[in-house]
Amino acid sequence: MKMKKIDNSQFIWAEKYRPQCIDDMIISEEMRSKFLQFRKDGRFPHLLLSSVTPGIGKTSITNAIIKELEADTKWINCSQDRGIDTFKYGVKDFVTSVSIDDSPKIVVGDEADGLTNDAQKALRAIIEEYSKHSTFIFTCNYKEKLMEPLRNRFIQFDFDAMYTNHKKEIALQVLERLKFILENEGITYSLKDLSTIIQNFFPSIRKMILILQQCIVDGKLIIDENIISTNNKMQTIMDTIKNKNFSSTRKELNDINDPGALYSYIFKHLDSHFTPASQPQAVLLTAKYQDMHANARDKIITAAAFAVELMLTNGIEMI
Repeated sequence: MKMKKIDNSQFIWAEKYRPQCIDDMIISEEMRSKFLQFRKDGRFPHLLLSSVTPGIGKTSITNAIIKELEADTKWINCSQDRGIDTFKYGVKDFVTSVSIDDSPKIVVGDEADGLTNDAQKALRAIIEEYSKHSTFIFTCNYKEKLMEPLRNRFIQFDFDAMYTNHKKEIALQVLERLKFILENEGITYSLKDLSTIIQNFFPSIRKMILILQQCIVDGKLIIDENIISTNNKMQTIMDTIKNKNFSSTRKELNDINDPGALYSYIFKHLDSHFTPASQPQAVLLTAKYQDMHANARDKIITAAAFAVELMLTNGIEMI
């Protein structure tokens, strides 16, 4: 999947090959056609882009839209600037100011599910009043944390659902993108190794590209089994939790690069590890600790606490 635009000023491949236009995005053709139509119209509606899985395109598509429209943009990290004053003053000042070159205005709210209720109410009023002059694009993990009257102001795109419903289509695009990157960098590779990376890290494209660069040795792609064996490591961790062997669980958690991967692994493999009656409670705990993970100082401690709660919670039966 050849790219139209590459940022050759970057060394890290995940940034060098980050899509800079809608045509280069790895998304379903159904979603792409909608975005291309918006681009043709010259104005995007308010967008709410959601996914629990990191690295699958929410920020990239936002950046692509901004670049294609050459928009005047205000970025807000809603998990940090989450109070009402940010919107009463900062955003309102931005949307009411006049663009020198008459560029379109876009307000980007990253991690919008971190907004307080008062901030959401203020934002709703601002969107209603200034929709004619500005576009709002919000990204979030859990769209349900946004009040329904606010969500209804946006056209919603669920990236997790898109990747699930179009898995084969997306996987083929990913394979072509990884091949393009390696060929552009002059790296030799085997399709088997690329398939191994996709199988282990789908749907996080960013993670795949990072792993790709990490596995280059003397101009060749050589798979590092310690990196690729994520699922095997997760299986081992789940076995220690099932056996209520906290000492082994703690040791295994200390040996993984990304303790946050445990939450996604459990959700994807519920049927393999929990009885049907236990699955709803396991999901609730997984969601609780995944949310805590985002703000945790020591993410391994948070994962260890999650493991302990799985071990000790009555009604959770592992298989």
